Amino acid sequence: MTGDQQSQSHHRKSIRLPEYDYTHPGAYFVTIVADRRRQLFGQVRGGVMRLSAFGQVVEDCWREIPAHFPGVGNAIFMVMPNHFHGIVEMNEIGGAAGARHASPVRSNPLGVIVGSFKSAVSRKIHRLPGGEGIKVWQRNYFEHIIRDEGEYERIAGYIRANPENWKTDWENRG
Repeated sequence: MTGDQQSQSHHRKSIRLPEYDYTHPGAYFVTIVADRRRQLFGQVRGGVMRLSAFGQVVEDCWREIPAHFPGVGNAIFMVMPNHFHGIVEMNEIGGAAGARHASPVRSNPLGVIVGSFKSAVSRKIHRLPGGEGIKVWQRNYFEHIIRDEGEYERIAGYIRANPENWKTDWENRG
């Protein structure tokens, strides 16, 4: 690979809205996918998600976000076998600015929150038996700006129903 090819391969097109100010208070629907869509986090049985040790790490790290990011809420979430859905609620502009870790706060606090979460999960999984050296996440994440209460409720319902719908989900390759 030439230097130009390498340079171009590392500059992927951003999926973020360039005109949107991610420092504004608001709610964001986030989906993060396991590397190669591997079912690392558990199994769905009878419409109920059963977490593996890796899946428990994902849940525990997600629940810790408000302790690291004052002004950020995250009560709605679901760990699935090969992906994760959650709603991040930034209740005040300074929510991510008060981060209590080493990640610098950029113009996209949502990106800082998700990056910190993915990093913490990977670090903790690498310490578990069978987790040494595995790549946990795909690069990047998907996000959707939640624009009103009706949309919030529809997305929250979708997240909660994910295990029940797993048998027909295109993500279910097992």
